[in-house]
Amino acid sequence: MRTNIILTMLLLTTLCVYGADVKEGIYEYNITSPTSVTLVKVDLEWGKDTTKLEVPATVTVQHHVLDVTGIGQAAFANLLVDSIILPPSVTEIATWAFNHCSKLTYVNLPATMEEIPQGCFSHCKSLKEIALPDGIITIGNAAFQMCEGLTEMDLPEPLRVVGSDAFAQCKNLKRVVFNGPLDRIMLGAFFWCTQLHDVVFKGAVRSLNGFDGCTSLEKVVLPEGLQTLESGVFQRCTNLKEITIPQSVREMGQSVFYGCNSLKEVVLPAAMPYIQPWLFQNCTSLERLTIGEGLKSIGTSALNGCSLLRRIVVRCQQPPSYSDNAFPQEILDMFEQAELMVPEDCKSAYQKADFWKNFKNITEQDMGTYYRNMMLNVGEGGAVSYGQWTIGHEGGCMLIPYGEKATFTILPDEDHAAGYVEVRYAGHGSHYYTNELVDNRFTIDPMPENGELFVRFDDALVDVDIVQTEQGIVTLSVAKNHSLRYQIQPDEGWRVNSLTFNGEDITDQIQQGTYIDTPVLREKSTIRIAYEQAGTGVKTVGDSKVRVLGYDGGIVVDHASEGQTVSVYTLDGRLVRSVTIKHAQHTIPLTAGQVYIVKVAEKTIKIRL
Repeated sequence: MRTNIILTMLLLTTLCVYGADVKEGIYEYNITSPTSVTLVKVDLEWGKDTTKLEVPATVTVQHHVLDVTGIGQAAFANLLVDSIILPPSVTEIATWAFNHCSKLTYVNLPATMEEIPQGCFSHCKSLKEIALPDGIITIGNAAFQMCEGLTEMDLPEPLRVVGSDAFAQCKNLKRVVFNGPLDRIMLGAFFWCTQLHDVVFKGAVRSLNGFDGCTSLEKVVLPEGLQTLESGVFQRCTNLKEITIPQSVREMGQSVFYGCNSLKEVVLPAAMPYIQPWLFQNCTSLERLTIGEGLKSIGTSALNGCSLLRRIVVRCQQPPSYSDNAFPQEILDMFEQAELMVPEDCKSAYQKADFWKNFKNITEQDMGTYYRNMMLNVGEGGAVSYGQWTIGHEGGCMLIPYGEKATFTILPDEDHAAGYVEVRYAGHGSHYYTNELVDNRFTIDPMPENGELFVRFDDALVDVDIVQTEQGIVTLSVAKNHSLRYQIQPDEGWRVNSLTFNGEDITDQIQQGTYIDTPVLREKSTIRIAYEQAGTGVKTVGDSKVRVLGYDGGIVVDHASEGQTVSVYTLDGRLVRSVTIKHAQHTIPLTAGQVYIVKVAEKTIKIRL
């Protein structure tokens, strides 16, 4: 029997050498664990047309059944196959798994997948639709590049990242729906999707890119909460006529609308401080442009080619700077023909400023509420919101109405609380709001110009009640997710009878002169301490008449037989004292504040001094 066990173990050891290749039929596998394999190759003759492949759920190796749990890199690449059926045991699919399967129309994906890996379905030209698992978080780079059969993608709510070239050159893709908030759509994600005309955002997007060359896009409504339009995001969208940019946008890269020659009007968000180079270059139909209150400068060639620009509204009280010194003909024509509208009482400043002074038609207009920048310095552990803005520890800028009331909300993360708030104003001294928050809100009334807000977050506090015999309750506040260290010091002539934490007896943790640590605190807790007078504790050993009495200086063993051995141990079993009884009442000195195990003959007791 023992020999058989050894032979079986040797067989398993040989079988489960990770990385070993195994072939069964047309499938080649790689052993990845003692119980599983990954399919790494399908051995079909080059050019052979197979209608359907159904991957087995298991493979037998040396009489042992292993589960097929993975699909390896490029495992099905270049196969001429219509459909691929994966078993439920598959949980992982590697990069380029189905690359260049030009006839593939169907594949079932594991429900547990969180990522469509890089190049997974690249050049699958016959793939017309695919059901993505509900838990997909990332679509990798070039995952569906040149899937010319795709016409619509309804992307799952958990999706957060769409990689570079993910759907590039899907030339028949017409509609894309993003059902949840996104962190980022990356460069070239929908590059040259020339039939794409409907893009729906149902949640916020932090950073947007990837629609370069989408020549069928006519109208785009960008979602509230969007912060960044990256360089070239809509360049060469030649039929884009209308775009709505939310006020949350704080940054636009270069060439965002380069060559959008159907775009007629753009309103830039108030918080955007810079127009980057070539932003509107060759927007030959642009007629009206509104510049927000926060703009500071306009980059090189930003308006070159905007030959029809006839109305410019600049809401800035201070004229923004302009990078170019030499102007092409269309800019010179704009100086002659366009109407420049500026805030009330600002015409004189624009008539003196470089670039703006060249306009022949400058008029003043009541721009409504005037806004000022407020810079935010926000510590980790939460965020600050005002209106449509929410800014976390990365910091940022908000536009606040000048001279009006502004209410801010402090938004601590779980386990944190607002610890310190300070508002500074240029030329107005400092105003502090440290203990004045009401429902985590505070109001500045009126709002002065050029403010700066500092917010620090602290760990949230958890109450701990200390309940002591006859001494009442002391409540401590401890940082959430921290432990409490404490020391118990009975009055002279007293000792601890019992100690509990949230109902659990932890009396044994008390050692003279040492500290006790609570578990990590996540909710209100209670420590209960009961005292008794030292020396009054009487313990009976087993069912005999022998008694052990405790006092501050040790123990008294009463009614023990002369010649009996008394041994005293610590709780961890270390022998402290061993004595032979010589008197009917024998005293053994011991250190106070400890817990001991006392053994008399074959009987034992536990006693605390």
